[in-house]
Amino acid sequence: MIFSWHFDFSMQVIPWEFSVSGEKSFSIVIPPKNDDRMKSIDPDQLAQCTLDLSDEGPTAVVFQCEHARDLAVYSRAAQMLERGSAQKGRQSRRASIQLSLPIASRDARVRSARGASIRQQTSLFSSITGSATGIDSEELAKLREASIGDEERRCHPLYAYPNTWMTKREIALEVPRSSKKFHDMRQGTPEELGSLKVEVLECQGLKKLDRFGDTDAHCWVVCGSAAFVTDIIPDTRNPCWLPLSRRACILPVNNAYTQVFVGVFDDDGEGEADDFAGRVCIDVPQLCAGRQYDVTLPLRQTSRVYRMEHCGSIRLRLQLHWKSEKAALLSYLPRTFDLTKRMKAPCDPVTVACPDAKSFQNVVLTVYGLDVPGRYKNSVKTAATLEIRLIQYALIHHTKRIVLNVVRWESTALSVYFFVAWMYVVTSGLLRHVAAFAMSLVFLLFLRNYLKYYVTSSFGLLHGHITLRDMARILLFDDAPKPSQPKKGPSGLEMTLLRLFEMQQSGSDLRYEWRHENNSEFPFSNGDVAYKHTTEESMADHAPNDTEGPPAIDTRADFDGSDDESAESENVLKSSLLSLASARVGATQKMLGGKTKVAMKKQMTSSPGENIRDDMVSLNTGPKPAPNQDVDIIAAKSDHPIQQQMDRQHSKVQRATLHLFDDRVFLADDKADAERLLRINTKSNPIAKKLNPILATACKILEIFLSSFRAIFNVFMWKDPALSFCFMVVTFCLMIVILVFPWKQFFYLVGIVALGPQNKLLAKSNTDKQEMQGQDESFVKKLKKSTLLGLLSSPSQGEQGQRGKLLSKNAGESGSAKGPKGNRHVGQRDISDSALLHRNNTQLKPDGKKRQVIVPSVPFRHNRFYDWPPDPESTIIKHKHWE
Repeated sequence: MIFSWHFDFSMQVIPWEFSVSGEKSFSIVIPPKNDDRMKSIDPDQLAQCTLDLSDEGPTAVVFQCEHARDLAVYSRAAQMLERGSAQKGRQSRRASIQLSLPIASRDARVRSARGASIRQQTSLFSSITGSATGIDSEELAKLREASIGDEERRCHPLYAYPNTWMTKREIALEVPRSSKKFHDMRQGTPEELGSLKVEVLECQGLKKLDRFGDTDAHCWVVCGSAAFVTDIIPDTRNPCWLPLSRRACILPVNNAYTQVFVGVFDDDGEGEADDFAGRVCIDVPQLCAGRQYDVTLPLRQTSRVYRMEHCGSIRLRLQLHWKSEKAALLSYLPRTFDLTKRMKAPCDPVTVACPDAKSFQNVVLTVYGLDVPGRYKNSVKTAATLEIRLIQYALIHHTKRIVLNVVRWESTALSVYFFVAWMYVVTSGLLRHVAAFAMSLVFLLFLRNYLKYYVTSSFGLLHGHITLRDMARILLFDDAPKPSQPKKGPSGLEMTLLRLFEMQQSGSDLRYEWRHENNSEFPFSNGDVAYKHTTEESMADHAPNDTEGPPAIDTRADFDGSDDESAESENVLKSSLLSLASARVGATQKMLGGKTKVAMKKQMTSSPGENIRDDMVSLNTGPKPAPNQDVDIIAAKSDHPIQQQMDRQHSKVQRATLHLFDDRVFLADDKADAERLLRINTKSNPIAKKLNPILATACKILEIFLSSFRAIFNVFMWKDPALSFCFMVVTFCLMIVILVFPWKQFFYLVGIVALGPQNKLLAKSNTDKQEMQGQDESFVKKLKKSTLLGLLSSPSQGEQGQRGKLLSKNAGESGSAKGPKGNRHVGQRDISDSALLHRNNTQLKPDGKKRQVIVPSVPFRHNRFYDWPPDPESTIIKHKHWE
């Protein structure tokens, strides 16, 4: 049976009436018989239909209406009737709905008694056909009667809520209800250790990003190689995503240190770049499995530059599930312990395949914010400079304070420990215990910070924490604690340790102390200056009040220096780079103009089989050349410009840090087009176009050092409890090993192996082996070259296939080297049905270009800012089983 839905339009606004005929039938009357306007309407336009969900139901239904709101109601009725009949096992059906009228532009009105009655009838119709909106009909009727005369707004998106109007109170009741559908982004691979449910509920106080209208908000969620896009809520700075809209997803979690990035954008239509409203970063290690988190977090537009700005807030609902808690904890272990391999090249990156330009831009902004690595900005350089000065000041200050506390016995336990250890080492003469004593201090530092910044923090006291005992049970026995009994406050042993360390718990007003805790906004942040923003304060139109809290203070005032000094240092750097560039250009012109020493040296030393760099000279002391000392040769070099030298230094720093902080942003076939989309080096000024890449590389080098410090700081401050616990266990084990290790026998064995007479024979045999290996390699290279030339010059009929296979193999190897090796799931998936192309209830088509955004995925947390913990006033954490 085929249902064909037709809509005819007249010149009058025709009302409608709904009545229930029974459990399986209902009637729609257009217009209602008791309507006084029926006198001015042609009786032929009166249509009354009795629809039966049984097998004898109608084959066609004709609805007569003129207004778009009525048309939306009939469209929804058609869809619901089709779904309801499909559940009874009928044959395939087809719904043909023609929409010819534009949707009314007015999204707000005053609720009348007739509008309340129509809304109640629509809710009753939905409940009969099995697609209830969530609000009980009796509860809805009471709300409608009490809200007559209040302002109501149209609910979006229209495909999910046609002709639906709600007041603020009704929206507040509807938003927290469970989502109707979760879009599953999992693939069922063995690498997936868990799952994370993310629901985008609402945003508050967004910035006005459109010139002639309000924000058309939609959110992008990125977790590893999975990404998700919500529906667009138009013309509001306080968008709400209702349960029937596209707002919820299930993301795969491949390791315990995964981060979830959520970005908010203002939609500007296809072909135009969306305006960026802000982003948040959620650390999965801060979440506990078996609990549901309803949190509100402030938005930031930058990931490295600190500003006391208000970008609004976003409300999310999260729930984490692990297949195995032990496997999640062991995911912190590196996949390979070969340091030489880690130094040579970075690990396979985690990437998100972007099917079009808009998804590429939005995913990059969601992950990295406005200050994208590689794009130079003066604010990024200033922020890095201020952070370095803050770290320098804080390290000196805390070192002096600890030394004075130990010397003056202000911390009794620590002073006793230092005094007893010092006197024991001196009297016993066992200097080998110094290393064990140093490791014990690191262990005590871990234990102290666990109590101060994790157990007795305001968020830990309010919502509980995972104890060391629970993490040890997970590691040893895979026995996770019961989520229904979160540990709030310190236990008996933890209370004893608190008294031993002479630390006090937080006061009674924990919600106030949450805002002003130190190190809660960024490393070494002062809670009275850089404090956490509440939900109300994070709104874009929030006006600060001097009586409620401290005003927005510029953190640069805490240091010696100002903007003028920073600008002057930047000008000095630019002038020095310009002078260096001009000197190299002059040297190049001099080399090209006549016979220089470099040209004569190349002419004299260029012989077959030799490949010696100009700035290196061969010595008899070893196979590697030593640096040349000829000043003229070094100054006249033209094959290494400034940008290439900066790239070399950047590569050296990356190798020194084992490529842990990979600052690559994307992988693309057309790199120039990708940089244009991200506005990297798009200045029209030729000087700025030449200098900005150099300065951007310098900022990237500086950011690697800052990321290294942040990673160490976050480990000691228990920002990732699981990783800090692992390091604490390793520190304790090293302390025991160093204490009982037989150092005398160890160094005796080392002396024999490293300095024994057997090394003379080993060195000779090693030299002979290297010579034979070099001869074999040269012979294999000549053989391959002659074989390839023979195949290319005059191939026979049988050799043509062999040549094709060889060339295709080489082409395949060269092509695979361009992309990430470990990105198997993203590279092999068809992006034509990507979730990033589903926008505004429409599946778009990809543009055919290959672009991938690299998502940071390292065990060490090195972000500048902390978006967690959320505001306790607007946080609800409860136990919930995974469904």
